[in-house]
Amino acid sequence: MIKKMLLTFIIMVLLPLSAVAEILTIEDAIEAGLKRSMTLEAELLQYRNQISSQRQNFYSWLPQANVSLSKNRAMGIWDDLQGSANLNWSISSNDPRYFEMRRQMIEMQNAALSLEDKKKNIAWQVLYRYIDVLQAQDLVNLQKDIKALEEKKYQAAIAEFKLGAATQQKVDEAELNMLGIEIRQNDLENTLQEKRRELFYYINLEDGKEELESLSVEPALTVQPYRANLQFQIAGAEQEVRGLNNRQAFLNLLPELSLSYNYSQSSTGDAFEFDEYEDSSQISLRLSYSLFDIFSNQENLKMTRRSWKFYNKTIEDIEKANRNELNNLNNSLLVQSRNYELYQRKSGLALRILEQAQMEYEQGELSTLDLNQYQNNYYSAREQEINGYYQVIRTSESINLHLSENILGKW
Repeated sequence: MIKKMLLTFIIMVLLPLSAVAEILTIEDAIEAGLKRSMTLEAELLQYRNQISSQRQNFYSWLPQANVSLSKNRAMGIWDDLQGSANLNWSISSNDPRYFEMRRQMIEMQNAALSLEDKKKNIAWQVLYRYIDVLQAQDLVNLQKDIKALEEKKYQAAIAEFKLGAATQQKVDEAELNMLGIEIRQNDLENTLQEKRRELFYYINLEDGKEELESLSVEPALTVQPYRANLQFQIAGAEQEVRGLNNRQAFLNLLPELSLSYNYSQSSTGDAFEFDEYEDSSQISLRLSYSLFDIFSNQENLKMTRRSWKFYNKTIEDIEKANRNELNNLNNSLLVQSRNYELYQRKSGLALRILEQAQMEYEQGELSTLDLNQYQNNYYSAREQEINGYYQVIRTSESINLHLSENILGKW
């Protein structure tokens, strides 16, 4: 008896948990996509490598420090163990380390922007596939309602035929409608399975036949002003690198001013007798100019300037393309949102007409053919309403992606 009670208790506890596990939310889907994305993993690898590159550049500014021990043998006799230490540091007016440091800082910024952009793209890709599944599921459910209704009409036609109140032609017509609806349902269910496979493949999860939770979002229906997105910011930073290369190439044409410092200690006796070490230091200021490098440096400057000017035009073209795409998306959103309102009104009106037609049909005042037309009008309007709703969400979130705003207000 106690074992049965314990088993019943365990089942009662586990059943709700299993029910929860069978629901997939958009948050879970996006998090799974971000966690298992090889694209994001590659972007994270590049980001970490960029951090290492920046550290390498920082270490290049440290002075060079060397210590050495030596012992020489001459004429069969070993000299005392000698020790020395040396410290060197230098900087120049056109120091490559400075320009490399600036480049690494820009590349570090770009790596962070690119990582954030990849996350938003993955979130949007998951959302897009998630919406495809929801839309396909809603259309399947709608088709099931249509099939159930046609099944009733088919069975009613058979019953009337048996009673002699209907002809064989009416039965055949009802069966023909049933066949067409069943074919349509098979196509929709196949589309649903394809969309589910695409979603679960993208987020790298096994499809456990989880039910997808409906979206509880209200798409923004207002026109969004232009703002520079992450991709444009990355392009602008790359142009900054080209400008940096241009300045470095120009400075290579000028004389180089360098400052260096050297400090050294060396033993006069045994290497471990530290009180016998002698030290010396030297500071030098040097101005130099390479006579024949000027020709190569001039050509290098010409190439960097051409690249810089060309990329300026590219930046302008990118901005124009982004503004144009945003205008198209804003216009599409306005049209789609207006159409969705019309689809809702059309669906509601078609439903009221259908309900009235159903009453007239039951009273024998309306033919089956006319009733079918009213039913088709309603289900067609309902299908347009479903498609219109999800299209508005797609376009609204596409605008967020284009402007690098948060997808669904979070990612």
